[in-house]
Amino acid sequence: MITRLRLTTLAFTLWLTSTTAAQAQSQAQDAPPATAAATANIIVFDASGSMWNKMESSTRIEIARRIMGQFLSGYDTAQPLGVIAYGHRKRGDCNDIEVIVPPGIINPAAVTSQINALIPKGKTPLAESLRRAAELIPNTAESANILLITDGLETCDGDPCQVAADLIATGIKIRAHVVGFGLTEAEANTLACITELTGGKLFNPSNGSELLDALQQSVTATPEPTAAPAPEPVEEKTFETALFLKSVGLGLPTGSMKWTATDSSGKTRELATALGHELKTQLPAGTWTIIAQGPEGRGEGTVKVSGPTRPSLDFTAPQMEVEFPPTAPLTAGVNAYLSFRIKTPPPGRPHSSFRLGIFPTDDPLTRIIASGQNRHVFPGAKKILPGEYHAALSMPKQPGIYKIAFIRTTETKHVVLAEAPIQLVAIPELNLEVPNRIVAGSVFEPKITSGRGEYDRLRLFPLKADGTRGRQIADFWYSTFLQRNEGLIDAPEKPGQYELVLTARTADKNNAPEVTAIVNVVSPEPSETTPSSATTSTPTTSPPARPDPKAKAKADIRLILPGVDATTRVTWNINPLEADGKTLSRDGRMGGGGNTTGGDRTLSLVPGLWRITAKTTDTNTKFQIVADILPDEPTQTFELAPQFDGTQFTLDVQGKMAHTPGGFFPIELKIPDGFTGTIAIHSDDDRSAPALFETDIVELAGATDHALPHPEKPGYYEIRINNSTGQTLKAAAFQVVPADLSSDSDADVPAPAAPQTQLTQFPGNLLGTGLINAEISGQTHEFMTTSKTMPAQQGPKHENPEVQKFLDSMAGKVIHTAVLRLLAGSIYVTLDAYGNIGPHGPKMMGKDRTSLELNFALDPKTLELKPAMRTLSYNPPGSKTTENQQTTDFELHHESTTKNPDGTLAFKGTFSGTLTTDMKGNPLPTPVPIKGTFDIQRASGNDVVAKALGVP
Repeated sequence: MITRLRLTTLAFTLWLTSTTAAQAQSQAQDAPPATAAATANIIVFDASGSMWNKMESSTRIEIARRIMGQFLSGYDTAQPLGVIAYGHRKRGDCNDIEVIVPPGIINPAAVTSQINALIPKGKTPLAESLRRAAELIPNTAESANILLITDGLETCDGDPCQVAADLIATGIKIRAHVVGFGLTEAEANTLACITELTGGKLFNPSNGSELLDALQQSVTATPEPTAAPAPEPVEEKTFETALFLKSVGLGLPTGSMKWTATDSSGKTRELATALGHELKTQLPAGTWTIIAQGPEGRGEGTVKVSGPTRPSLDFTAPQMEVEFPPTAPLTAGVNAYLSFRIKTPPPGRPHSSFRLGIFPTDDPLTRIIASGQNRHVFPGAKKILPGEYHAALSMPKQPGIYKIAFIRTTETKHVVLAEAPIQLVAIPELNLEVPNRIVAGSVFEPKITSGRGEYDRLRLFPLKADGTRGRQIADFWYSTFLQRNEGLIDAPEKPGQYELVLTARTADKNNAPEVTAIVNVVSPEPSETTPSSATTSTPTTSPPARPDPKAKAKADIRLILPGVDATTRVTWNINPLEADGKTLSRDGRMGGGGNTTGGDRTLSLVPGLWRITAKTTDTNTKFQIVADILPDEPTQTFELAPQFDGTQFTLDVQGKMAHTPGGFFPIELKIPDGFTGTIAIHSDDDRSAPALFETDIVELAGATDHALPHPEKPGYYEIRINNSTGQTLKAAAFQVVPADLSSDSDADVPAPAAPQTQLTQFPGNLLGTGLINAEISGQTHEFMTTSKTMPAQQGPKHENPEVQKFLDSMAGKVIHTAVLRLLAGSIYVTLDAYGNIGPHGPKMMGKDRTSLELNFALDPKTLELKPAMRTLSYNPPGSKTTENQQTTDFELHHESTTKNPDGTLAFKGTFSGTLTTDMKGNPLPTPVPIKGTFDIQRASGNDVVAKALGVP
């Protein structure tokens, strides 16, 4: 599993616009009334988790507070001011946006105090915050200035460039200024579209004083003087000209591009500044030099206009720059994380394919040991941004020195963009650093420089007065820490001393090195953070001393059931336990339970271990916790964890699929909130053997399209959802057949001992349903998708009545090789087409047989293409199945998708890309360019698909 650790953002957005006297009256109580002609300023303040990162000799949040105090102390209080903040209430919530001070006349000291009270925690919904701020612009405003200050990039998949374009479309005259506080030049360029679209300025301060200067300049910035009225233009005849950029390198731009046209006399006119790679405009007849310039690259070409035209211009982008930072030794024989840094990204969504690989040191990058392909190096990325990324690869079992490389595949060769040595060790020497002082309720960023195993474990404990550990308050895998938590840990709300424990998983399960570090949590006061380090040690912690079970004094506790509202009836069961946490105790403590209303209960219990369970009466949702109740403590709060039995999950997979080594197959997966565990693939031939693939299920929980890696060889397999104790709660079986046998073939791989029924292809009439024409390495090929009409069965009835029932139900129906399935909320399309078809059908093609398979996903409501779940594979004439050529990174455009009267779909479109790997995922010696068109008259699915498409 590979992901990018995205930067969070420090952002203030200052809107300068007019407001009315009625709006100004909604301000702070001690503020004077606003004047009707005043200018309103709205600041959007970043309280995201990255604000605790160090800058100069302090932290970003401390610098921001200090600079905002200075800025507000000199602020003209005659101008109304409002403040919006985000990221200060909940980590990981892109909707955590709040109006802190409504627009109005303010008391600077009071606003400063409110800003100082914000505790950075969460993400940076930059684009959505801009939209929210725009809603505060009065309807009477004729113009506005925007100031955006940011120390990073959008982290909630928003598009600030598109928001800037939307604001212009409102008709209000807006100038947006961007202050890149600590950004690199490449990062600042990704936001330059905002200023280019609106005519604003780009600042790049590197310290607090420069930030204050940028704020003050933006407040005092005056609009460009209005130009004198131009003379009436001489009417000239123009023609509609649609300009398109054509990639000659990495891809096409998605950000802003400034378009100009120069005529034969050398006179230049500005056409427009717009997003993307195309522009529709009007030009007079003549020869024009067209230039499109933007942060992502430059397009240029000569265009002759004598009527409506649609010319294309060659677009070139700066060379993509990648580097590997120095890497401490990683753990051999496990999944471990590599880091790489994108210094200069490719434009937009690239056409080329990227691969991260591990090689022997003496190998010229041909014998790859472990790799991650484009879709996993940048999972779901609409655009590759500058910054640091992390990729989990399966490390070689043998310790030693290896070589890591970042490779880009072009149409003719493999280009190495970066490579570096890496050391693998059997037992890593762990190193763990944490800040010396951490503010209660904030977040902190521990530094882990070695090991970096996907299933290394991080736990946080409170320390008691005698130095022993209290009840564990946090526990997660390193992958969860790096991906879902973005490298941050929530600091406890209660000041005190805590212990962070890092335990490494190694290939030798009996040897798990451990390291600890002390975490000092202080009251919410700004303080300098300096690292304290710890080195590898063997844990010597003894069990905490148990309180006297017969003590008469009771402790107050609070029990919380997450997600249960105040009206739900709950049944409780509370029992005392022995020190092992499992055995019911006979020490005289009285258990209990009873019924209550609501998921929040307070009661008093004798100190000791208790097992507390609860069940809601309406949904039968179960909760449980083993609570260690301590004496002499204020009210102790326990949140019970939901218990799952498999009925709350959805797991669906295609029953039979073609063998695609190195590829991925889609699954339908729904996971209940609060569940932690793994999803794994096991061989059905040996159900007790270790998993062939396993990953933390929380890495899939937030996605809409799910896919798992193909097994290495054909056979019968099972997908299992396991809880944190290893218990299987849900399972689904599937079969992998050789790739030269389609999913409707009679030939199966040898079945396991357990009897299974496979209902696949039957005799019938071969019918053509559509054509795919492709140009592959300069040669033209024609492929045909087919269907078979199912006849009534002849001869003896089948001995299995269920099989016979199926055969009877299928009589007269049509089975297609253009198939629709409903997976993960998408219509998943498989076009399995054949060339050189012989007289016995597509499966008996002889030595010249060839095939092409195209897979993609559609939105069932709009029938628009989705960016995920795409594969393209080609079997050359006369080749073996293992010599199939494939890619998952290609351009796909469809002209139309229509519904036929019988409920099937018809498709027309084009595709283009480069075949880069064989069926085992190995790089091809020479990448194969491919492009073509498809025209499919009928593609069918089952009743579930028909229902999703709204077909009776």
